[in-house]
Amino acid sequence: APDFVYTTEPDDQWTVREAGTYRLTFDLEKYTIEAVQTAKDQPVDPGKEPLESATLYMIGDATPNGWSMDDATAFTKTGAYEFTWEGNLKTGEMKACLEPDGTFSCPFLRPSSADVKISRSGVEKPDFVYTTAPDDKWKVTAAGKYRLVFDLKNWTITATAL
Repeated sequence: APDFVYTTEPDDQWTVREAGTYRLTFDLEKYTIEAVQTAKDQPVDPGKEPLESATLYMIGDATPNGWSMDDATAFTKTGAYEFTWEGNLKTGEMKACLEPDGTFSCPFLRPSSADVKISRSGVEKPDFVYTTAPDDKWKVTAAGKYRLVFDLKNWTITATAL
């Protein structure tokens, strides 16, 4: 049986039972839909609940692959809630996501205020939020080789110049 029909009436709707980020795949030949939850909605403020994820990516003009969601720069999972990346950053902006969705509408890991600086002396403020808005980003003010570490349990980022 098909999962959906193409019609104007009746106005039937799907029910989302758990808030989060989903990847929806519609097969327009077989009229089927697949819904895969890629991330659960998390509290914006750091709290007792760590962010659960198997992946972490960054985008931005400061990153190696720019603003491309299709070619977002991957971090390596180095602990239960820790992700590490080492490489060259350019001056510019960056933010991170648990899984690129291609639309820029997914929640992002962002600094807790606008334009938190990352420089050779580290990150100006280590705390981050996980939200869709406002579109705050980290601002890399000194190009060079860095080690970035996101701690999804303690909701912090560290930046070490290498």
